[in-house]
Amino acid sequence: MAASGSSHAVYRCNADGKISYNDQPCDGGRKLDIADAPPDAASNAQRIEKELAAGKKQLKQLEAERQKSEAAAAKERQRAARQQAAFDRRCERLERRQRWTSDEAAAAAGKAADKARKKAQRAAEVYEQECAAAKRIRPMQAS
Repeated sequence: MAASGSSHAVYRCNADGKISYNDQPCDGGRKLDIADAPPDAASNAQRIEKELAAGKKQLKQLEAERQKSEAAAAKERQRAARQQAAFDRRCERLERRQRWTSDEAAAAAGKAADKARKKAQRAAEVYEQECAAAKRIRPMQAS
């Protein structure tokens, strides 16, 4: 009976200001009576394990939400990039049309000159309305 009691003995040791627990006696250590441990120590351990499991579950949920949010943000960035690319292509076409019509107006003579100037003016208005204002705003948004 005494042998089984000593195999369960726990000693609290204080070496160089560090506290440790051993199953062997140590200098300046004292034997702790484990029977004095509160009866709810096991239930505390179970409660802590449950809290830990709940924390892990919550962490997984948060990680899944974060990944979902990041995927949605990436998808939105791709959509915005596609829209911007389409807008840029349209503006390039309108700018090119404006240059060509201006060149045609400069080269035209007589009645064709009036018609060519009106066509160039309309092309410039369309470009200004759809693209030039947006291009002036875009650099401000980037900063």
